[in-house]
Amino acid sequence: MAEREHQDYSKIPLHRIKDHPNIVLIPPSPPHLVIGDIKTYADKANVKPEAIIGYWFGKTPQEDAVRSEEVVVMNMHGGAYVFCTAHPNDITATIPKELVAYGKKSGTIDRVLSIEYRLSSTHPYKSSGQFPSAILDALSGYVYLLSLGFKPQNIIFSGDSAGGNLVLAVTRYLIEANHPDIPVPTGGLLLTSPWSDMSLQHNRPGGTSETNYESDYLGSLSDVEFYALVAFIGVHDPREYLHNPYMSPASPFLPQGLKAFDQRWPRTIIFAGGGEMMLDEIRSLKHAMIEGGVEVTWCEMEDAVHDFFLCPIFEEHSRKGFEAVVEWLKRKDHTTP
Repeated sequence: MAEREHQDYSKIPLHRIKDHPNIVLIPPSPPHLVIGDIKTYADKANVKPEAIIGYWFGKTPQEDAVRSEEVVVMNMHGGAYVFCTAHPNDITATIPKELVAYGKKSGTIDRVLSIEYRLSSTHPYKSSGQFPSAILDALSGYVYLLSLGFKPQNIIFSGDSAGGNLVLAVTRYLIEANHPDIPVPTGGLLLTSPWSDMSLQHNRPGGTSETNYESDYLGSLSDVEFYALVAFIGVHDPREYLHNPYMSPASPFLPQGLKAFDQRWPRTIIFAGGGEMMLDEIRSLKHAMIEGGVEVTWCEMEDAVHDFFLCPIFEEHSRKGFEAVVEWLKRKDHTTP
């Protein structure tokens, strides 16, 4: 029996979605930009940069030319790397929509590009989108923004849940690759409930994975998490989850002597829900970043669940959160060369 195709929104033919507004086809990043460890993983998984779809929230560059000192956000949606989409009708699009709404009112951000990175799948579906496919797609999105004239110091990476994991991974790649043809973005990182430890080592008795089980909807998605981990790792050794900082930057089993973060990392704002199961690992991420010398703004929203920006019942928390983003944006002049 032929394997079924997993519904990967990044693979939808353009003719089916071309009527949607503000869509753009982003070319694959040049192969020579893929080097080092990520190239080794990509070669093993037989994945390469591919053209991807993106959606503009706010005016497209064709409608309104890029201004020399304009700040832009590249958004990476959540969904455990196996579901959800960058499409404006998806629930995760709440974040780029609100970033534009609050950004325009405050004069901080006029548009956001949300990228459709490859999703992962495994049995009973055809295996695809395994690590590091999403990193290659995020790299393509970043190169595209640079090609439009946005400056690296004015580009902010935003991601929720798995999208937050991807933000950290592609930023790590750009810093560690230090490729002469692609500058490191220094505008900042905006992380909402970032998936920070795929090793599951924070799932321990007495931790928030247990104490917040009843308050967070993630408890009902444990089967999805297992599927996502198997699909994401693909042909690679599952033990990578324990010690690979691209996958688990908050893992307690990172290689001895490895400094997961340092002062080359852009300033970061982190949102977490006080009632979410992943709170412990997100706190560990915060501590690791601060210890590495990263400027971190921490926003723990009392009683809120995982990815609370997407939940209408937490409207007041969301309002305070987006107001905090505006203040964070205003505290730094992103146009400094």
